[in-house]
Amino acid sequence: MSQYSEDFEKYKQFFNKHVRYDYSIFAIPKTAKILDVGCGFGDRIEILQAMNYTHVSGVDIDEQMVQAAQEKGLDVSLGAIEGTQFDAAQFDVILVENVFHHIDSYEQALDELHRILKPNGMLCIIEPKFTIFRHLLDFVTFKTPTPNILKGPWKLRYNVMLQEIESGMYPLWKISQNRFFTYLKKKYKVVFCRGNLWFHFIKVKKN
Repeated sequence: MSQYSEDFEKYKQFFNKHVRYDYSIFAIPKTAKILDVGCGFGDRIEILQAMNYTHVSGVDIDEQMVQAAQEKGLDVSLGAIEGTQFDAAQFDVILVENVFHHIDSYEQALDELHRILKPNGMLCIIEPKFTIFRHLLDFVTFKTPTPNILKGPWKLRYNVMLQEIESGMYPLWKISQNRFFTYLKKKYKVVFCRGNLWFHFIKVKKN
């Protein structure tokens, strides 16, 4: 397993324990056929199953993460957001959490998700929102000795985010969100677009 995968797993375990998203914001029916794109180790699938969702599967581009999720008995397969390998019109709901800021092919990805959604299917998205609070968090993480002093989750965030920054994707997300939202609104009907101090919560419907 890569160092990024190891650090990411530890960071997500901490994050899931202390900063839980309220997935009920998306009002997903319990019997909906859901696909978690970028499912990683399957943490979100387990959370949704604990919330009594009965048909949840996942797809991820990382072979090691997929294997780890499969070893836990989860329905997870290998594939990318730009090419999931699923047949058309397969899912009622697609959940994409913190994936778009890892890619630059927004249009290709949104087209692929549109293809595998059923008619009137819902796409639910969670992505970083660059408020003053997130800018302050990034400043503390990268411009102060805090991660080396406090270690723990601070150091994990430093290790994970540094690789995302070095890839160019996290900085790109900061300056290309207008492009993403423009195409999203062209391809889908927006149900809502909300946010908190850290994240966008977006629900759109397949046109």
